[in-house]
Amino acid sequence: MAKIGQKAKEQLAAWPGYEPLQSGHPLHRLAVLWFRVLHYAAVLGLVIEPVTLRWLRANKAYECCFTQFSQHFFTPCATYLKSLQELDTGCRMAENG
Repeated sequence: MAKIGQKAKEQLAAWPGYEPLQSGHPLHRLAVLWFRVLHYAAVLGLVIEPVTLRWLRANKAYECCFTQFSQHFFTPCATYLKSLQELDTGCRMAENG
């Protein structure tokens, strides 16, 4: 099982509702969801709804789990984070009129 850094482990444990995938597993259940949403949106060209986009932006700290996610599941497509940045920029533009 991949080890997660102590600092990242402390950050994850401090988040409200921290829930590992299973007892002793280094990944937070919501970190897995964060990567999957971004990966599939990028790969399939999906439009992320505003509520989900706000959640993704608010939980960008899950990015610290990239290595563990990649080792346990799959490596997200190379543009997964770029899609969040583009969505973030587009959302800000829309908010500013």
